[in-house]
Amino acid sequence: MVMFLVVEDEQGYQLHQEWQPCSSSVLKLKTFEIGKPTQNQLGLRFKLSTISKLVTILFLKVKTTNYLNKFMTDTIQGRYPWKPEIRKDLIRDDDPFYIAGNEGLAEVISLGDGIDSNQWKIGDWVVMGKPQLGTWQSHTNLNEEDLIKIPKSNNLTEVQAATMSVNMSTAYRMIKDYLPQSYAANPGTFFELNQISILITRLYSYWALSTDTWIIQNGANSSVGQYVLQMCKAWNLGCIGLIRDRPNVEDLKRYLTGLGTENKTKIMTYEELMNQPKVTQSSEKMRIPLGLNCISGNEETLGMMKWMSNGARLITYGGMSMKPLVVPTSLLIFKDLKLEGFMLTNWRLKASRKEYKEMLLDLLKLVDQGHLVQHEHATIVDLDSQNAEQILHDTVSQSMTGKAGKKFLFRFV
Repeated sequence: MVMFLVVEDEQGYQLHQEWQPCSSSVLKLKTFEIGKPTQNQLGLRFKLSTISKLVTILFLKVKTTNYLNKFMTDTIQGRYPWKPEIRKDLIRDDDPFYIAGNEGLAEVISLGDGIDSNQWKIGDWVVMGKPQLGTWQSHTNLNEEDLIKIPKSNNLTEVQAATMSVNMSTAYRMIKDYLPQSYAANPGTFFELNQISILITRLYSYWALSTDTWIIQNGANSSVGQYVLQMCKAWNLGCIGLIRDRPNVEDLKRYLTGLGTENKTKIMTYEELMNQPKVTQSSEKMRIPLGLNCISGNEETLGMMKWMSNGARLITYGGMSMKPLVVPTSLLIFKDLKLEGFMLTNWRLKASRKEYKEMLLDLLKLVDQGHLVQHEHATIVDLDSQNAEQILHDTVSQSMTGKAGKKFLFRFV
C-alpha cells in the first residue's frame, strides 16, 4: 500500500492546463498499490526528493524523505512551461493527475528482466537521467536508460546526492560555462582556431581567472547560492553574495562567509551594497566578469549590475521576487553588459548522457575532496500521521514565499 498527493480538484487541474497560478491547497493525499518493474526497468525507493518545478505530487507510504526547493513550488503555482506526464494508469475512476518532482535520490530495490546484474546491484544510489520523471514518490519503476548511478562515498550525504542533479549542477554549469575558462577548456568547440589563437585564448583564461577574479550573486543564501560560494573557494575565485536584511543577518553573513574563499568573500545586504563605494575605488585589480541573478526586481539587481566589470555577463536563472528584471540603458551601452538566461533543463535536453554523467562525476570529486558540504536544512517527520496533509500544505506554502530561509525535507516513516 502506498500514499501519494495529487492535484485532485477540478480547479487545480484546469488552472495548470491553462498555465495559471494555483496554491498548495490542490494537493490531496491518497494511497494505491504499485507493481513490479517490467522489462529493462529498475524498482526504486526514493530516499530524498526535492521540490522541483513540477505540478503534482505523488507519495508512497514507506520511509522516505522529500526535499523542497523553489523549482518545485513554481510549478505547483503554474509558472513553469514544462509539465510531467499526465498519469491515468495508477487510479481507477479518478481524474488524471501529475506526479511531481524533478530531482531526488533513489535506491535500487529490485531488478526487472533484462537488467545486467553485474552493472546494477540492490542498494545502488541513482539520480534522474532526464527531467520530469516524477521524484515525489516513495517507490517507482523507471527505465534503466533514464537513470544514472551515483557512487557512494564517505563524504557524500543523502541531501547532497539528492540536490546534485539540479541545485549543485546549476551552480556548476553557470560558473563553468560563463567564465572565460570554458573557452580555453575546449576552444575548438566555439571557434576555428589555429595553435597561436588557442594559446592566446588559454593565456587570457589564466589571467581572467587570477586571484582578482570575482563573481557577484544575489540570493546567496539559496541552495544554488551556497554551492556557488563553495565552488568559488574550490577554484580560488572571489564572491560577493547579496542577501535580504533580517533579524539574524549577522549570523547568516558569518555562515555564508565561511563557505567561500578566505579573504575573498563579501556578504552584504542589498541596502549595504547600494551604500558601498564603487568597486574600482576599493580595489583597482578586482574584476567581476560574471553576475548570477535568481531574484530579479530592481534593488536586488541594479546594485550588482553597477559593480560588474565592463563587458560582464549577467546570468538570470530565477525570478523569486516575482518582479521584472529592469536594466538601465546606460549599462547596456556604456558598460556593454551582456544579459543571458539559464535553465538547467535546457542544458540537460541538449547535453548527451555522457556529458551529464561526466558533470555529476566531477561534482562527486568536489564532494570527496571536501569542497562541497551539505547546507543547512529543516526536517519534517511523521507524514503518515493524521496531520500529514496539513503539514505538507503549510510547508509547501511557506516554500512558495521564497523567504523561508531554509530548504525543507519531508519524511515518511
